[in-house]
Amino acid sequence: MKISKQHKKLLIDEFKYVSKKMREGKHLSQKCYFFSAAHGMVNRVLNIEFDPTLVLVHNTLNGAHSVLNTTVERIVSGQETTIQVTDSHFEAIAKALEDLGNKIEKGQDVTSPLQTISNIGYAATGNGFYLHQKGILTF
Repeated sequence: MKISKQHKKLLIDEFKYVSKKMREGKHLSQKCYFFSAAHGMVNRVLNIEFDPTLVLVHNTLNGAHSVLNTTVERIVSGQETTIQVTDSHFEAIAKALEDLGNKIEKGQDVTSPLQTISNIGYAATGNGFYLHQKGILTF
C-alpha cells in the first residue's frame, strides 16, 4: 500500500481504538456503531491519498458493516429470529482489525484479515449463517 507513514498511522491507531471500543461495547448495536468508524477513517484517508488497496479495504469494511448493521437492527427489533450475531463475531472483527493494522504498518499483504472480516459479514446473511452453522464458513 503506497500511502504516507502519517496516514498509515492514522489507520493503525483508528483500528486499535475501534477494536478496543467494540470489545467494551455492552450491546451488539454499540459494537456495530464503533465498527463503522473503521471504514469511515479509511474513507477519509482515501480522499487525501488514493491507493487501490485502500479501496479494497474500504469496500470490505463497509460491506461487512452494512450487512452486520442490518442484521443486528433486525435482531434487536425482533424481526430476525433465525440468524444470530454474537459478541464472538465482533471479537473476531476486533482481532482482524488489529491484524489489518499490523499488516499495513509492516507493508504486508492485507488479504487474510480482509477475508476474515468479509466472512464474518457474510455469516450475518441467511446463506452465510447456514454455512457457519455447518462449520464450512469459519472465522
